[in-house]
Parts: sequence; structure tokens; C-alpha cells
Amino acid sequence: MDVRQRKSTCAIDHDKRSTTALALDDFHDGSHRDMISHDYQFTTATATHPGRVRAVNEDSIFADPARRIWLVADGMGGHRDGAVASSMIVEAVASIPAVGSTLSGLLASVGKVNESLLQRSNGVHDYIVGSTVIALIVEDRRYTSLWAGDSRCYLVRGGTIEQLSKDHTEVQELLNSGAITEQEAINWPRRNVITRAVGVDAELKLDGTSGVLEDDDRFVLCSDGLTGHVSDAEILAISQKGSPQVVCDELLKLALERGGKDNISIIVVEVSNSDRTIVLERGFHQA
Repeated sequence: MDVRQRKSTCAIDHDKRSTTALALDDFHDGSHRDMISHDYQFTTATATHPGRVRAVNEDSIFADPARRIWLVADGMGGHRDGAVASSMIVEAVASIPAVGSTLSGLLASVGKVNESLLQRSNGVHDYIVGSTVIALIVEDRRYTSLWAGDSRCYLVRGGTIEQLSKDHTEVQELLNSGAITEQEAINWPRRNVITRAVGVDAELKLDGTSGVLEDDDRFVLCSDGLTGHVSDAEILAISQKGSPQVVCDELLKLALERGGKDNISIIVVEVSNSDRTIVLERGFHQA
């Protein structure tokens, strides 16, 4: 993964209509289980794998349905440093105080990691230690997805799939400007160049989108190790096959069958409406 340095901007798209500025001052698979009573039940499955090519998994993932936080981070900067960068994000988010706004806590914790990674790079422009991040949080029956880089969050609802996040990549900018077509983008030689990540710029801001939860929603968070091999249509088809764990397993299997050229990380979150005391899965994973 390459990074092109630049200043970034930030906004949360509330209900995907209006835009509001928001400043940012080998295979592990499994979960622990927690009991909690809420209107919504969250069933979570996770998977992370180094892939078929790379010896080290630089991805880290975090899933805590009890606190309604899920996150994937894809590290960069060389084998050891990439893993360190992504795990620093996970550890920071895991330590967010239980009181107060989860959203504010996540923004503050990722901001501190950004500062630490910049210090680790020590201002050397050709030595960037950083990570993408894609996060999903739920507060007051609303979901918010925040991101920097090309890790993604999808919403599967009513037989359709929507990519909630928008890639911070050079190829996406070219698509947005009309300079290249969707077909050209598939094999674009610099499609792995990302334009924003944690640990790159002194001023880090995350993009975000927000909406209201609905019964039977499914969210898929993933690193580009999945989307480099599996299309949105295939993610949709597999996401409707069975339980979240079945979905994770099938998506991972397909990406590996097609070469597994990068680390692959997946979180699947299923939402269901329930007033009963429920069993929730809770997981913490890092490379």
C-alpha cells in the first residue's frame, strides 16, 4: 500500500443527505460472549488472515458489541511497523472510557495514535508508518461509520448493498473527476495508492456517514485484501447466505481461492430488534 501525502478534509454525512463538519482534534477467528439487554441485538463474526503471499498480517480488528464498536485497521510501513500501527489503533479504541460519547472517544483516541505514528516516522517522508481505519459505532439506535484510507464498510439491507465508506485513493479521485472509467479503474497501475491514512498528516480528519438502524441490517467491514478479490455483488450474495460466521468464512475462503495477495480482515455485524435479554458475541483480535 502506497500513500500520497496531502491535507485531508472531514465530514459526516447524516442520513446520507446533509453534510456536517467534524473535526478530529496465521488465521484468527472467534469471539467471546457477553450478556446485555438492549432494543437491538448485535451478532458479530470476525476473521483475519495474512493471505497467500505475505508472511505477516499487518491488519488488526476489534469487535465489542456490548459497547457497539467495530473496527478494522490495515497497517502500512513494512512488516513490523504496519502491524504496530494497526494494533495501536485497536488498543486505543479498546481503551475508550465507558462513559461519555463513543464517537468523541473514538475520534480522540485515533487522533492520539496519529500523533504517535508521526513521531515514530520522525518526519521522514519516505518512511511512513500508518494505517487505514474503518469503524462502525452505534449510539441511540443510529449507526455511524468513520474511515480514512481504503478499508470499507458496507450496509446490506433489503436485498441490496451500499458501500457506506468512500475510498481515499488516487484511483477513486480519478473516477470522481471522470478522468477514468470504472473498467479502467480495475487494472489501474496505481490503484493501491491511498490519499489519506492515520499517521500520514499532522492534521488528521476522518470522513463519516450516519443513519438509522433497521431490523435485519447487516454491516460488512473489511480491509482491501477482501475487496481486491471479491466484488460488491459477490459480497451481497454471500452476505445473504447464512449466519454472520458463515458469511465471514465464505468471504475469506473466496478471497484466498483467488490468490489472497494481501492480508484479509472481515467483520460482519447483524442487527435484529429485540426487547429480550440477549447473547452478544464479543471479540478482540490483532495481528
